[in-house]
Amino acid sequence: MDAGIAAVLGAVVGALGTGGAGVTAALLAKSQVRMQIQAEHARMIREPRKQAYASYAEEAKKDYERLTEAQLALEIAARHELRREESLTKVGALIDESFEHTNTVLETWEAQVYMEGPHAVVQATVRLDTAFVELRSVLLENHDKIEDGEDADLDAVREKHATAHKAYLRYLYEASAALNSDVHLV
Repeated sequence: MDAGIAAVLGAVVGALGTGGAGVTAALLAKSQVRMQIQAEHARMIREPRKQAYASYAEEAKKDYERLTEAQLALEIAARHELRREESLTKVGALIDESFEHTNTVLETWEAQVYMEGPHAVVQATVRLDTAFVELRSVLLENHDKIEDGEDADLDAVREKHATAHKAYLRYLYEASAALNSDVHLV
């Protein structure tokens, strides 16, 4: 082979190798940029959800604790005649606080959770809200029974309390699962 042809052939092979490496590098850079954009998008979705879910959970826990305190006061009212009036007053005040808290703070965060979704978390939120409504209702019903001199149905109160606790835990589970699925979008 002639030295000139060999030099030209060597230059062509070198140019193709350099160009191929450049194309490969460009494709890899494009892929990395796409992955960074997807990660940023997932983070942008996750942060508002996390804030809404956590705030709703925190406020729901406060309401649950308030209703638990009302349940305990109701049980004291049902069992101890000397503390009945004081305990019934406490139950009434705690139920009123729960209504007020729900109508102001809790419903605000509940709306945020509804907007952030997904459907499983929204359903868990609705179940939790329903459980709290039912617990408040049975507490109030039994408060009135005791006030009227009737026997309270403490088993019904305990059942609704347990249902509310399960609904709260279910909400936490669904919120956690949704946040974890946001991480896997990347």
